[in-house]
Amino acid sequence: MNELIKKKKSLIDLCFDLLELDEDFEGNKELITERLNALENKAENYCDFNSFCKSEIIRIKEEKKHLDRQIKSFERILGTLDYKAKEVMNFLDSKEISGSNGHKIKLWYSTAVNIINPDLIPTKFKTIKQETFISKSEIKAALKDGELIEGAELIKNENIKYK
Repeated sequence: MNELIKKKKSLIDLCFDLLELDEDFEGNKELITERLNALENKAENYCDFNSFCKSEIIRIKEEKKHLDRQIKSFERILGTLDYKAKEVMNFLDSKEISGSNGHKIKLWYSTAVNIINPDLIPTKFKTIKQETFISKSEIKAALKDGELIEGAELIKNENIKYK
């Protein structure tokens, strides 16, 4: 950290050395010093905030993993609860059970289609989905090699890195 502070101070000193060549420097020295310090503070604040955001993302992702595990656990519990309730109701040969507090458990039946062999299903019941995928990596390589591809172009991205 001290090395970084030394580098920053040497940058300010270098700016002052360059500015001293300018006749108007003396009158603006205080303003220029204030602005250079503000830039340093902004850079530090940006970097600190960037680090904070990255650590929060990591923390939240870990928390999300934990919550996903809890959700799966409760879904398994609900599945077991439903299975046991159905077992009890079938054993009692009952379609409805009422509790003393007004809660009810009802058992009903619905229909669903189970596809045993998709190849045997007539075509009138089939829908064909076709997706086109574009390989950006191959297009990028071709464009870099000088090939002209209508509908595609290389663009220059502007990136920023915080340290």
